[in-house]
Amino acid sequence: MAALYPGDAEYETGQLSPTGPQHRTVFSDQGMKYIHSGADVSEPPMDRP
Repeated sequence: MAALYPGDAEYETGQLSPTGPQHRTVFSDQGMKYIHSGADVSEPPMDRP
């Protein structure tokens, strides 16, 4: 399961893809992980205001 945010390559479609800009939180049995792939994302990271 994942939450996709504006700037993620799949934000509009809701499909998870490992390619393109990533701006998402991924949830697993180990916990959650926020991913912001860097300069290729059009939105700033939420953990660095």
